[in-house]
Amino acid sequence: MKQINLIVVGDIHFPESVSCRFADQKDDGVADRLISTASPTPLKTVMRTLASACQNPNDIQGILFCGDLTSRGEIASYQACVDYLNANLDLQNRHRWALDQLHVVPGNHDVDRSSIDHDGDVFAKFAALERVWATSNTPIIATAQLRKTIVRINDATVGMFSLNSCLGCGEKRYLPKRVRDPLSAIFATAYNEADANEKFALFGEQLDTPAFASEDVDALAEEIEHADDRLLPIVLAHHNILSQAQPRIDLYTEVINGGMVRTRLSTCDRPVLYCHGHIHKDPIEIIRTPDPDCGPLVSISAPRFDDGFLRLEIFFSATDRPLGCNVIRYRFGDSGVKSDANDPRRISFRGPRDVYRGNPRIREILNCVAPEYSKFRTILDSVRQSSQKQTYEKTVADVLLEAEWFGFLEILNRTEDHKHWQVNRVL
Repeated sequence: MKQINLIVVGDIHFPESVSCRFADQKDDGVADRLISTASPTPLKTVMRTLASACQNPNDIQGILFCGDLTSRGEIASYQACVDYLNANLDLQNRHRWALDQLHVVPGNHDVDRSSIDHDGDVFAKFAALERVWATSNTPIIATAQLRKTIVRINDATVGMFSLNSCLGCGEKRYLPKRVRDPLSAIFATAYNEADANEKFALFGEQLDTPAFASEDVDALAEEIEHADDRLLPIVLAHHNILSQAQPRIDLYTEVINGGMVRTRLSTCDRPVLYCHGHIHKDPIEIIRTPDPDCGPLVSISAPRFDDGFLRLEIFFSATDRPLGCNVIRYRFGDSGVKSDANDPRRISFRGPRDVYRGNPRIREILNCVAPEYSKFRTILDSVRQSSQKQTYEKTVADVLLEAEWFGFLEILNRTEDHKHWQVNRVL
């Protein structure tokens, strides 16, 4: 069965994550050199696992970085993180990674708030981030406009779209004029002697206000609308467009036009994957509208990188249409980094009514599957007896996998060789 595999990397928060150790430290008097020698570093352990997973070009076809590469908007720390990624993942190697396979977006912690010109271009604060990636020969960050690339493997196609959700991060919120004017008279002397930052401290506050550019949202919707119906859109941004489960007590912490983005994406005529970071947890949430021709919109959150990362396995039908995906979690723990590859979270994009989009042999082979668990060999023999066509084992195996995505059957031992499958038809 055709598939495309991608890696989703959440917030890295470099360089703080470099010094974080996996240790229950109760004694602050122990020398740092002993702690660093005896305790593993989650970041290094996770990165080693990711680098190993990316070694085979035929196994991983792209990496999505969800932003917050650093923590305090310091460009030197951001540069250090990019250098660290290049050194470990060989991102600059065009023989390994085409630019179309790599995407990154800004995070709210990547923005240098001290250098923001509040009277200037709202995109100017991202220029330093662009320069870092450009000088690293990897100009892959989406800042002032939507970034779109195509990855195609054996006619299976995904469109990757990067959106900047941090336009309002570091912007000002002023006091209303009727309050500001009387205060101006009171603070006149101090105000006249203050520099720009001090004036702002008197009459305003700096916000962390996530927002998308409406032009980017329009461009994204138009790209999806006019794309081939076999293309699966994968949208990358830093912020989630659904409210997080844990209450966050702060000003303007949700994307102010997130509802608009959610509505536009959930009413598309195809499934859409929305990948993000920011919340340091890894929920998967599925939005479906009553319209059977729409969606679903699948929101996939990546954890902090020193906790692990995600692998997306996207499967396509014999007619090259996306069927569903496995979300495999790699998690750091007591015994190193472990994955749940044998029991991934499976998300189907299709239902039984969509079977016309699939392999034309699904109906024929389903007739050979009993409503109780049967061995693969039994089904294969039945297909060969009833069919006038030459039928290979792999053909039957692929059709059964496809039928499972449509919800027609269940396969036990799916991760093993198909000879060991037990298949049950769902009535």
